[in-house]
Amino acid sequence: MRYEVSWDVRAIDMAAGFLGDDPAGLDLVLDQVERLCVEPRPPEARAWGEVLLRLRVGRYRVTYSVDDAAEHIEIIRVGRVGAEDRNR
Repeated sequence: MRYEVSWDVRAIDMAAGFLGDDPAGLDLVLDQVERLCVEPRPPEARAWGEVLLRLRVGRYRVTYSVDDAAEHIEIIRVGRVGAEDRNR
């Protein structure tokens, strides 16, 4: 079974904002999102509220939802944690 992935427009904008200063980090995020297609709930994913999951990829956090019936994953948010990023 392979899930389809879609990105919320805001998540795309967030990820694009990191492309200029950390393309390697963003590549890791994209690789991990691709892996979600095969394993939507990897062991390192954590529940984030009642319906969302949150996955740490280096200093990035990917928040997403899974619809098993439709075999669909939606990327809701891509954030980054670091001293220089806390005010974003």
